[in-house]
Amino acid sequence: MKLRLLYIISFLNLLPLIAQAQGFDWQYSARFPTNSPVFFIGVTGEFNYQIHRSELDFLEDKITCVRFDNGTGYGYTGGLSFENWQNASWALFGSVNFSNIPATFSKQAEPLPIANGDFEITEYNFVSQYRFIILEAGEKMRLSTTHFFVGASLQIGVFISKSEESKEKIIAPENAPPFPTNPPSYERTILDGSISTMNKFSLTPRIRFGYDFNLGNSYYSSISIICGYSLFSVTKDADWRRSSVSAGLTIYRGLFF
Repeated sequence: MKLRLLYIISFLNLLPLIAQAQGFDWQYSARFPTNSPVFFIGVTGEFNYQIHRSELDFLEDKITCVRFDNGTGYGYTGGLSFENWQNASWALFGSVNFSNIPATFSKQAEPLPIANGDFEITEYNFVSQYRFIILEAGEKMRLSTTHFFVGASLQIGVFISKSEESKEKIIAPENAPPFPTNPPSYERTILDGSISTMNKFSLTPRIRFGYDFNLGNSYYSSISIICGYSLFSVTKDADWRRSSVSAGLTIYRGLFF
């Protein structure tokens, strides 16, 4: 009888720890402790600012026009996320996402002499959208007894599609002759422009800082600021690295097994 009583007391003491495995007290009553999930699934989204550093040659009809070095872009990511809490302060997480990564480069070309003895200056603009399927895995740790957390993860990106547009614009002098387009214009779309071939995979370590909000029994949300840097070049034959700063939001629901 004493041994059975000891088992009952030990089990009742353990239940509150299980119930708070994700760091939230979701007990309806202290007199009737209930179990809570430790595995969660959620929808996730990020808005990100991309910074591009490259030595990327832009070619028209296989002739190098300019070398792009700095670019920027605003992109987004969305998909499904998972968290498995090991205890009240430590969790493993993963996600499967679709990601749209933009890049906009601008560069002035070398001045070219024109008929009146002046020099013509043009600017090349290259705008792209690259789409990836992103697999991510990592871990996060609560800070002390708060719901603030820090985390680290690794992303593997699989390239699926792209869209690119390149243009050249005359910016000086004011009396420069226009391009011989139909009709004549001071800006033209480059139909046969190209850059180096895209790599099919990307590898990006990321760090994050955020906060978990309690939304009620078995529900919570995470907001986070995330920084990442690509380990591999975006393209095969030229050096092109990406760094990003993202604002993310995920809403989780607990699952019982």
